[in-house]
Amino acid sequence: MHLIHAPGVTRTLLQRAPGLMLTIFLLINLTSAWNLTLTYDEPEHLRYGKQILSLNSDRFDDSKMPFSALNALPGRLAEYLPGGWLHSALGATITARFATVLFSALVGVLVFRWARELYGEVPALFALFFYVFEPNITAHSQLITTDIYATGMALASLFTFWRFCLYRDWKHLFYFGLTLGLAQLAKYTSVFLYPLLPLMLLAYDAPDLKVWIERRDGASLKRYLYRTFLFALTAGLISLLVINAGFLFNRTLTPLGSYRFRSQLFAENQARLRALKDFPVPLPYPYLEGLDYVLYRERTGQGYGNIYLLGELSAAGFNNYYLIVFLYKAPIPLQLALLLSLLLFFTGDKKRSFRQRELFLLAPAVYLFAYFNFFNRAQLGVRFLLVIFPFLILFCAGLLQGWQRFGRRHWLVISGLAGYLMITSLSYFPHYIPYFNELMPDRRQAYKILADSNLDWGQVGWYISQYRELHPDTIIDPPLPTAGRVVVSANNLVGITAKPETFRWLRENFEPVDTVAYAYLVYEIDPEQLRNVVDRSSP
Repeated sequence: MHLIHAPGVTRTLLQRAPGLMLTIFLLINLTSAWNLTLTYDEPEHLRYGKQILSLNSDRFDDSKMPFSALNALPGRLAEYLPGGWLHSALGATITARFATVLFSALVGVLVFRWARELYGEVPALFALFFYVFEPNITAHSQLITTDIYATGMALASLFTFWRFCLYRDWKHLFYFGLTLGLAQLAKYTSVFLYPLLPLMLLAYDAPDLKVWIERRDGASLKRYLYRTFLFALTAGLISLLVINAGFLFNRTLTPLGSYRFRSQLFAENQARLRALKDFPVPLPYPYLEGLDYVLYRERTGQGYGNIYLLGELSAAGFNNYYLIVFLYKAPIPLQLALLLSLLLFFTGDKKRSFRQRELFLLAPAVYLFAYFNFFNRAQLGVRFLLVIFPFLILFCAGLLQGWQRFGRRHWLVISGLAGYLMITSLSYFPHYIPYFNELMPDRRQAYKILADSNLDWGQVGWYISQYRELHPDTIIDPPLPTAGRVVVSANNLVGITAKPETFRWLRENFEPVDTVAYAYLVYEIDPEQLRNVVDRSSP
């Protein structure tokens, strides 16, 4: 602890630590992504990215977004080069994934910067450390998908919104409108920022509004409303321009009546507004088309198949699905830090600064978590919750506020949380998609809690091939009851990617003895035991 009070040493450590942590983050991601086979969604994201670079933003499904052009860019550059090592390197899957890794590292920089502005430099290092070693962030930072892009742009939107609320000038308004628009090009989750941000602005300005109303100061209230309207209109127009540019102005100003909506919400509103059927919608056609399709699929469950939780399958989904996901997938040190931060917040004097700081962290986290947990039927994995993690990490950074006065016990708690996070995260290296915390001590049993992209997203093909080379007698996903060394995908076993009856004989009568990359389960099936199982199940 003497180093904490040595100014020269402390300053050197503070200056070098962020760069060191980000270097570690890049190394972890690149080395763990090296042997991952393409997950189920990656080829389509890459395809849409290539399509955007070809100046075509037409949709072939509901949710692929322009940000994927970042992943497709190295491959496009390779097309202009002759054959050789550079051509091969730019066209490699790992290079396409590097765009997401690099973007995620920049999100880490933003986490550090915002935490530093909120709480100081040492709390900012704590926040960056938790970001670097958060295993779910790592898992999705190395994929050609838009979950990290959405996470980063939502964070950037709230950061620029926070700064705008502090300064109320046109420069900060421009940055806010720009990031808000860019967030819409990452993932449709960002649409929920539009209703959230006005409510946050109202909460932020509530004390001034209360004074003006109590004093019957109509002039001040009128000036506030007029200026706020101009700010909101400008930010909306900037974000609208960005959305149009991102989708290449594809059929912008298409009349409202020309849309063929799938979702009940959009179709009913189109019918109510049929008097405006010739109104030119100031959005690119594929943007609104995709938003409508996402809403339709989310409400109907079309294309999602069976949803799995705690050993049960359902086509309609489960109550509190994402609460269970968070409890088992979020690292325990993060959950403990969150509980300690909430305790400190409600028992200390931090409530005084809530409007200026914690409002911008807790409001989006609570709002998005409540939406996903209580209203969203797309129950496919922790990746949907990923957007709230940076906000929670930033809130937890407040634990180190006033660190100069900490005693030994304080530092033991902080060091314990950080060390625990690093150990639990690295213990899964290089397999971060199937990460479960220590509430699931036996990693072979994780499939009994969650599956789908929480466990097996098609990423372990290379590891399966390696396992088969070492164990040539292995039988992979047998269609009928089979004795011997049997290896089965967790998603096939529970009935997500195979018919639920296919592996009933296996999941109800045998326990896995090992895993392959935590996503495939290994069984040793004794012939005599198998005969007994088959005999019992025979009519």
